[in-house]
Amino acid sequence: MTTENVSAQEAVNRLVGALEITAGRISELEEQLDELLKKFSEQNANSNVNKLKTISSEAMDADTSNASKIIKLESQIDEMCKTNQDYREQNIKRI
Repeated sequence: MTTENVSAQEAVNRLVGALEITAGRISELEEQLDELLKKFSEQNANSNVNKLKTISSEAMDADTSNASKIIKLESQIDEMCKTNQDYREQNIKRI
């Protein structure tokens, strides 16, 4: 082999080596990216579940609060009806 051929062969060998190293790095980066995407998807799913739980909990709290208000209003209506009935009975006795 001539000196030029040896130099060319060495250059080719260096390029092949660089290509192999680059391919290995790309493969590692792809694996890291896949792992990050997997973690992101899991975190996103967990976040969505937590949001749904929060919304559900808030809705249940609102329902409980509304039920409590309804019971209180029903009690007030019962008291008003009783007071009205007592008033009517007293007026009937006076007549």
